[in-house]
Amino acid sequence: MASSPVSELSDGPVLSIIGKHLLALHKKHSRILQMEESRTKGKTLNKEQEEILRSKSVVITAIDELEKLQGSCTSVDAIAGSPRDDGEMRSKPPWTAVDDKCFGGSVD
Repeated sequence: MASSPVSELSDGPVLSIIGKHLLALHKKHSRILQMEESRTKGKTLNKEQEEILRSKSVVITAIDELEKLQGSCTSVDAIAGSPRDDGEMRSKPPWTAVDDKCFGGSVD
């Protein structure tokens, strides 16, 4: 799923970047699965393909971590943009809450 400028505005730049990285990792994982299938059918893989196969656990771990981060940022973004009980918006801009949660610090 490619990110468009419209989705970047609605998702925000952090979620857009995470989505792009997830897309690339899912493509790499798909290629790894295809290589594994080829190998089980008896095809010989070259050194580069073998190296890619060895990275499977790293790719899976990266996908899991980015999906967790994406979910965390999505929920924080929804909370940061929601009105307070008294009807007032939060004093900090919504993206600072996302930065605080996702990157462990404040951008103030």
